[in-house]
Amino acid sequence: MNGARWFTVLAVACGVSLTALNATKVQPAPAAVQAPVAAVNPTTEPSWDPTLVEGPSPVAAVNPTTEPSSPEASALNESSEGSAAPTTTRSARRTTPSASVTKAELAAAFQRLETAVADGPGGLSRTELNRRFDGLTLLFFQNRLVEAVDALDALTLDVLEVQDADERADLLRAMQVRVAPARSALRADEASMAVSVALPRSGLGTPITLRAGGGQPFEVTPPATVTLAMGEDAGARTIDVRLAKDPASDWMRIRMVPVTEASPDELRQRAERAIELAAASGRCTPTDLAEARFRAALLTNEASPRRTIQLVMDQSRIWSMVREDLARLERGEPLFVGRRGDQWRVIEVGGVNLPCRIVVPDSVRDGSSPPLVIALHGAGGDECMFFSAYGQGEIVRQAERLGCVVVAPNTTVFATSPLLFDGLVDRLAQEWGIDRARVAVVGHSMGAAATASIVCARPEAIARAALLAGWGGFGGVPGTGRSGMDEAAIRELPPIRVELGALDPLMQASRISAAARSLRDRGACIECTVHEGEGHTMIVPQVLPSVMDWLIVPPAAMPALPEASPAPAP
Repeated sequence: MNGARWFTVLAVACGVSLTALNATKVQPAPAAVQAPVAAVNPTTEPSWDPTLVEGPSPVAAVNPTTEPSSPEASALNESSEGSAAPTTTRSARRTTPSASVTKAELAAAFQRLETAVADGPGGLSRTELNRRFDGLTLLFFQNRLVEAVDALDALTLDVLEVQDADERADLLRAMQVRVAPARSALRADEASMAVSVALPRSGLGTPITLRAGGGQPFEVTPPATVTLAMGEDAGARTIDVRLAKDPASDWMRIRMVPVTEASPDELRQRAERAIELAAASGRCTPTDLAEARFRAALLTNEASPRRTIQLVMDQSRIWSMVREDLARLERGEPLFVGRRGDQWRVIEVGGVNLPCRIVVPDSVRDGSSPPLVIALHGAGGDECMFFSAYGQGEIVRQAERLGCVVVAPNTTVFATSPLLFDGLVDRLAQEWGIDRARVAVVGHSMGAAATASIVCARPEAIARAALLAGWGGFGGVPGTGRSGMDEAAIRELPPIRVELGALDPLMQASRISAAARSLRDRGACIECTVHEGEGHTMIVPQVLPSVMDWLIVPPAAMPALPEASPAPAP
């Protein structure tokens, strides 16, 4: 196996940005590093349609109101100071191999796999990769999260073709190491910081070797709290772990701690004061002030391992975003007009707070009236899913290539009313003058069902729609040839593209294909393609490039839809 490749997989999942890596083992820390993406949100109930799913409901074993908690949660968030010398305090809290996992760990395991498969399925066929991953999806829906993470990591090592038993054991152990700083960022004037170290699923008494900032290594037996001398690197400080007892073995970078000019709590308080001064000036709109407050609230000494946005944006990046907000408010300028890049926002629409990720790439020219794509994630995800997962943010790369604005709202909130669609489009039209004739929607799984519902409610406002591994909202029963929509309403639907995996255990390709043909026979402009060897989730990055090309074609240039692919045998 290529050593640089598996190091990259491990480092990305443990909090190191891909841009910080090359073929060497350990690199200088970049100015800002992203933490792993949260691929799932166990507090969100998955959407399940008994007419589409084979087998029992995956929702039956899920408690959507219970978030998986970590036995080390309080220890991982403790704030403590210490001397520069490495010291160790054994924690009174000890973990067991059956300890639960945090959202951050589940997200990290998912990104490890995505990073591994970026160059192909490795030692597995595409069919086997999809089948095994979809089996893990069922574990997640059954709330068997420890099993899901362990199986994800085993799948990742199979993709990377790691066959040696000792090497697999070392890598699996490294994947489980939790190193949590006492604060989510280090002040520029600090030389040391206390960190909590845990190895929750490898049993007790398993020693590891740590070093920080390239300093002296020392051995620690988790769970423990350690005071690390962090070094003087600019931008971010590093924490490395040695995977084996052999002193000649390679160091692996597992954590980068961002550096900010003050503690995140101090920065938040500074931002809150500035926002209140801007409010008192009377030059800023209530909408801009509200959005600035939401973003400032992300600055915290104890970033939550369960809040996705604080996992995918470190405190240095958040502070950079908030600092620009404060500068615009001080000048009395609109917060987002003419502002490019990737933004996390909470947009208020009709009294509802709608969390969104929005990207306006550099390829969008001023005054160009760009197209808009609304991307709706599947069950268990949130507004960060399309931007940081589904092929490590494939949709963001497509937005840059195609020169379009992409917004990914929280589907669970967005799907509650078509008025949220209206308000979101209105807001982005005000800020960027988007072409209302080129507003498209794409959704995966639960997001596909939400896409269908929005298309039915607002057919005149949507140019095209794509349903990925999902169906619903057309009022009919798949497989029966019946639809609850009348003929006139069916003919008013915009062009629709459906992408299905032949191996999908959650959505039956044969029945959805039949439902699509039924709609087409009655006048709908709909295309349905079944992809051999693809399943429920990993199909998304595979089809996104062609789907995005199709979604943003100007209406006047839309080619005729091809004939639907034949459905596989039931």
